[in-house]
Amino acid sequence: MEEKRSKVNIVLAVLFVLAIITICVMAIYINKLSSEKEKISAKADSLNANVNNLENTVSDLQEKIDNVSNAINTDKTQEKSEDNSSKLSDEEATKLLKEKFENTGGKFYYVELKADLETRLEHNLTPHRLEQKPSKRDTEWTVKDIYKTMEKYRLNSNEGEIKFENYLRINNTNLSPDEVSNMIIEKFKLL
Repeated sequence: MEEKRSKVNIVLAVLFVLAIITICVMAIYINKLSSEKEKISAKADSLNANVNNLENTVSDLQEKIDNVSNAINTDKTQEKSEDNSSKLSDEEATKLLKEKFENTGGKFYYVELKADLETRLEHNLTPHRLEQKPSKRDTEWTVKDIYKTMEKYRLNSNEGEIKFENYLRINNTNLSPDEVSNMIIEKFKLL
């Protein structure tokens, strides 16, 4: 009887040790899963912060573009005198604008967007564009103005013509606005 009890105690002790080992292994596994979950959560937080930074940068860039656009539309420095032949060239006007930015501590990035006629017409008639640019809301006038402008002016530079340090030319015919903005951000390392 005593021998039987001793064997039972040994079996119970072995089972107890196995139970403790199993509990320890489970605790280690749970700890590892928890640690991986924390890492994934931290990575997700980091990615969300990056997305928010990108959205803020795009918003800041859009605000700056709007400010420059407004300044160009209202700035009278384009004219040297009453004589039409003495107006600033595109290059001179751009250099003048560049100086205005740099004189106030800003950086100047020259991005030239190029698209075919069909794409230009589509872009000018998007709801966002019409919302942002009141002058484009008269769609019939907008279409006529594009054709008229194309007849009167050269809308894009020739290859190699622009010599600015921070210059990027993008054919955005088949690109989304997000793709274009990402190209600009990458090229000029804006983030």
